[in-house]
Amino acid sequence: MLSKTDKSPLQIVRIFELRLLSMIGYAPWVSSCTECGSTVFDSMCFSFLKCGFLCTKCGEKDKGALRISEGAAKALNYIVHSKMNALFSFEVSGNVLEELGRVSQRYMRDRLEKNYNKLDFIKTLTV
Repeated sequence: MLSKTDKSPLQIVRIFELRLLSMIGYAPWVSSCTECGSTVFDSMCFSFLKCGFLCTKCGEKDKGALRISEGAAKALNYIVHSKMNALFSFEVSGNVLEELGRVSQRYMRDRLEKNYNKLDFIKTLTV
């Protein structure tokens, strides 16, 4: 994908990280709030304890939850649930890409209990 498209290398890496985690059994719950079932994506937090979304109200109880934008919430949902042939068919802003990075890297570290820095070289590429 890196050689066959003009998409941001960081976006490709973030999609790869999140989709790989999903495929090996660590898919985060990103369809709704894990507590109350709310599907209002403009008010979500990502809970590393609950392994998925919490709405703002439910997120108040989880001090480690990371507030995310509506764009990041929708991107996470898309990455986890889309078909493989459509996985790279969307674009995100730089801010959303940063949010995806914070979520994916911490989620990967927490679930796999190890830091994976092999793909950090992508940050050095000019986009």
